[in-house]
Amino acid sequence: MAVSRSEQIEQVQLMLEACDKAILDVLAGKTVTFNGRSVTRESLSEIRKTRQTLREELVELKRLGSGRSRFKYANLNPRF
Repeated sequence: MAVSRSEQIEQVQLMLEACDKAILDVLAGKTVTFNGRSVTRESLSEIRKTRQTLREELVELKRLGSGRSRFKYANLNPRF
């Protein structure tokens, strides 16, 4: 069964919340399990990369939901 765009957005938002919680836990000195692996302070950059990827995916999903095109066009006419 296909997942609706609103369900995709909700899933990404939940994953972002999990990333934020994992970052706070690691900064507090806790060892957390993230994506099936134990994560310590040394892995903080990996969590941050995942969070950034999720943020970009969320922006893309919201933009596609608004009906805007994925592509932008440039006017290459030298007269303008």
